[in-house]
Amino acid sequence: SKELINEAISTAQSYLEGMNTGLEELHSALADVQPIQEELATIEKDLTSCIKSFRSLQELRELGTKHGQLEAVVQMLPQLFSVPQLISEGFYHLQSQNLLKAHLGLMDLERLRDSILSQLHNRSLLSPSNRTDVESYFGGLLELNDALAQHLWRTVAHATKVVLEDPSLLVSAVRIIEREETIDAAVALRSQPHGFLPPGRPKGWRRKFFQVVQDTVIASYFQAEPNKTQGQGLSSHLASLQSSILAELGIVKDWLVQCCPPHYNILTAFATMFHQGLTDHLHHILTWELDKQEIFALLHWSIHVYPRWVPLLVGAEGREAFPIRTINQWVHVRILLGVSPIQPGLLKKAAKNFLLHFCPDSPLPF
Repeated sequence: SKELINEAISTAQSYLEGMNTGLEELHSALADVQPIQEELATIEKDLTSCIKSFRSLQELRELGTKHGQLEAVVQMLPQLFSVPQLISEGFYHLQSQNLLKAHLGLMDLERLRDSILSQLHNRSLLSPSNRTDVESYFGGLLELNDALAQHLWRTVAHATKVVLEDPSLLVSAVRIIEREETIDAAVALRSQPHGFLPPGRPKGWRRKFFQVVQDTVIASYFQAEPNKTQGQGLSSHLASLQSSILAELGIVKDWLVQCCPPHYNILTAFATMFHQGLTDHLHHILTWELDKQEIFALLHWSIHVYPRWVPLLVGAEGREAFPIRTINQWVHVRILLGVSPIQPGLLKKAAKNFLLHFCPDSPLPF
């Protein structure tokens, strides 16, 4: 019908008008975009022309970094130039037995070296060649460190003699060891989780102190073999051990304890080392072909002489340095008697039967 046709025409005209409006808006937007596009092209052109300038700025930034590094080096130059003198002074103090001053010089040198290496590390410049150069320049530092360590361990090895002649020397050695322990702890803390660890750390000189003491005890008392060619060789050897060990522990208790920090528990440490050394030494004696008299001497000494030491070997806290129960743990008695474990009463009974069987003509020691 005519009405439907008019309605369709009206709808089509409405669509056309909308499309016309849209086209006009697009033309307007295009007109607005063109200046922006022109400006962006200008900016791009300007940026392209500035690339060389940016490259110059990068070079300037690198020069600034190098300048900062050079400035740090210049500030350290007086200290760097003093390194040979500090090393010479350190060796002079060592020769004069002035261990504390020698160690102060060593710490100054290590602090300077570690500061340089740490700065290189933080700037990712610690290449193997750079590290080698720095350590080479401070090569005398390592020699000074080793020389000081030799003085320390020589002093510690003769501690019971030094403490009677010059206790201040031993105190200085212990103070240096404790300084190094403090530095070890601080360095370990700073190096976590991925920090810089200076060369030679941790030194572990406190652990070395006790190792030197133990090695000295073993070398001084338990390496020489008793004279087995004489009838009383083993008895004399055991008697000599008893006398010398008690004398040594007396010096430790009266003198050495005063020169060491309480946490060293130095009397207990010495007593334990002597006990272990004596135990191992008696084990070694069992490898010999002992005659009846020597077996008798060994058993008599183990059962009657050694227990009498116990009251004399009491630590500062009132604890027995050599507990009586350790006698039951002595392997040499168990091997001789063929019984394990052994109780105190059974030990004496077994020892009596052993002696009656193998030494019927010898007087029993109980």
